Order: sequence, then C-alpha cells, then structure tokens
Amino acid sequence: MKISRLLIPYILTSLSIQASARDILKPMIDRFMEIMYLFFKKILAIIGLLFPSLDNSILKFLSSDLLYPLSEWFPFIRMFYPLLYLALFFTVIAIIAKLWSMSKRYAINSISGIILLIILIHGFGVEIEVTIPKIIISAIFGIPGVIFILILHYLEISI
Repeated sequence: MKISRLLIPYILTSLSIQASARDILKPMIDRFMEIMYLFFKKILAIIGLLFPSLDNSILKFLSSDLLYPLSEWFPFIRMFYPLLYLALFFTVIAIIAKLWSMSKRYAINSISGIILLIILIHGFGVEIEVTIPKIIISAIFGIPGVIFILILHYLEISI
C-alpha cells in the first residue's frame, strides 16, 4: 500500500516534468533550426556570388534523397534529415578546426587555392563549372589542385 502511494506521485511528477521539458525544448530547438537555416541560406548566397555555377550543384545535392533505399523502406527517416544536416555541419566544423590546429600552412594553402580559383573565374574569365568535388580538390590540394582542375578543364575532362 505504501509503495503505490509513493509510486503514483512519482510517475505523475516525472510525466509532468517530461511534458514541461518538451514544451520548453521544442520552441528552442525549432528556433535553433530556423537560425541554422538562415545561416546556411546566407552562406549559400555568398557562395553563389563567388561561384555562380556551384548553386545548382549544391541545390541538387541538398534536394536529393540522402538515404535513398532506407528512406523508401522507412519513410519516417526523412523526419531526421535536419538532424543529419546539423550533424554534418558540426562534423565539418570539427574537421576544419582539427586541420586548422594541425597546420597553419595547410590552411593557408587551402585558402590560397580557393582564392586562386575565384581569381581565375572572375578575374581571367575562365569558364570553369564549379562543383563540389572541384571545391574540395582546390581546398585540399591548394594551388596544385587548382592547376590540376585547370588542366582538366582545358582537356575537357569533367569532374
């Protein structure tokens, strides 16, 4: 008899705490997701100004179904795409932070490669279609990566 008197208030208290936590956390999470969406939208606008042809590549990547076979078998997985994008964002930030701490020279090489790519496109009028793999190559390999991309462009080999 004593156990049921203690158990029922405990269950009711825990349920009310969980309900109030959901009421408090849901608006906070929604606001955070809205801020992240606006942040990504601004970043995409800046990238669109620097690399006009990259807009289509990014939009095609983001609009594609990332977990194709699984999302067809289990449609509820699509609800977790914002969390997947958020996890991907923080993973990329963590990798960039680790690379930055490992070597300032590597970061300078990456930045100079991307700046050279921007100069080639906007300064010299080279009509390179900028895609995500090309950005990754120029960021990882720097100036030699941009030269490699330029050679492939003039050989008409697409990446």
